Amino acid sequence: PGPTESPAIEIPDQCLSILDGIRVVSSSSSSSKNFYGLDIGSGIASAGNFFFDSGSWVVLGTGVDIWGNSDSFHYMYMPTTGDITISMFVSSFTANHPWAKAGPMIRASLSPSSAHYSAFVLGSGSFTNQYRQCDGCTSVNDQTGVISLSSVWLRTKKTGNVLESFYKGISDAEWIPFGGTATIDYGESFYIGIAVTSHSSTTELASACGTSFETTSSLCSNAITESGCISSSLCQWGTITEKCYDSSKLPQEDASEIMPSIFSAGSTVETFNCADTDETEIYAIDGMTDSFTCIKSKNGDPGLIISPSHQTMSLVTKMRIYAGRLCPLCDPVRYKLYGRKSTFENFVEISGNDLPWKSDKDVARNFFSVPIHSTYSSGDNGLSFTEVSFENVEYYLDYKVEFSKTRAPQSS
Repeated sequence: PGPTESPAIEIPDQCLSILDGIRVVSSSSSSSKNFYGLDIGSGIASAGNFFFDSGSWVVLGTGVDIWGNSDSFHYMYMPTTGDITISMFVSSFTANHPWAKAGPMIRASLSPSSAHYSAFVLGSGSFTNQYRQCDGCTSVNDQTGVISLSSVWLRTKKTGNVLESFYKGISDAEWIPFGGTATIDYGESFYIGIAVTSHSSTTELASACGTSFETTSSLCSNAITESGCISSSLCQWGTITEKCYDSSKLPQEDASEIMPSIFSAGSTVETFNCADTDETEIYAIDGMTDSFTCIKSKNGDPGLIISPSHQTMSLVTKMRIYAGRLCPLCDPVRYKLYGRKSTFENFVEISGNDLPWKSDKDVARNFFSVPIHSTYSSGDNGLSFTEVSFENVEYYLDYKVEFSKTRAPQSS
């Protein structure tokens, strides 16, 4: 069976305090939607359920056991990848069997025989570390001592293929290693969450709850592939940078809306080395219906400095230049493109070359008062223009375009 969207959950008496006395809650809260719930294995006498909100959690489950070559339990889980540490506080665990179990589980798959590494509180009041190192292998129990705590912090840690477990009491400052260190090959992606089994074939649900479930990870590193990144609920793939990031640390260029042009409405355009622009800088902006004019000065090659109105780092991939309406000799035939990451930095060169239309002898003219929108998705393909593409791997805030040669050396 696949994951289910759990119905409303009735909170057990012993867990009411962590939810301010609310008896019935919906497991489809915004936080719970990061998790799935699934009864795994045979011998499930009553359907399990879960609730998660802002770290507080409740998991109910039956099941014969998590042991041997195959498991039977309820799993609140999410898919993920990479290195990860799970830390959770178990406020209460109520069950009728001393080997009932609840705790953090890192599981290779959702099959009953899957490899896993777990730290469990037990129905007896103590806790243990159990794991299965391969699919269908025999389970291992590493209980380093019978320590009884009414409430306890449990931690499982995955670094590469090495798994470790830790605990600490409410008054402990440091995490204490316990159980065994195991080596498990999880592949590119796997599952993390909370497992609960009642260790019984009866319909009586075991119930576990706590006030903290936290993950810290390096799982969203640049080494993770796109498919592995997308499979993790904690990661987000950067479609622009083509790297994997923690969902809360997506770079601005990936988080921002894709812009069709750096010459967007409201942008600032400044000319340089133009003796007379007739105050036409604004005509370089998208959608203007007049032509941009620059009379070259004797100070050097003229051009434009553009500060986009969206004020986000961007990656320029193409540049399109439209033919003037009257002067064929005024067409620029060589350019240089520069970028800078802030107004306090110098411009650095991105690209420079001849424009493709340099060798064209008869370039059509564009008519007066024809709007130029300069977008590549719905742009002005019916107008006369030349276009260049860039293999630019850097992102910049502002751009400078310099025209170092026109068809006639002395033209505007």
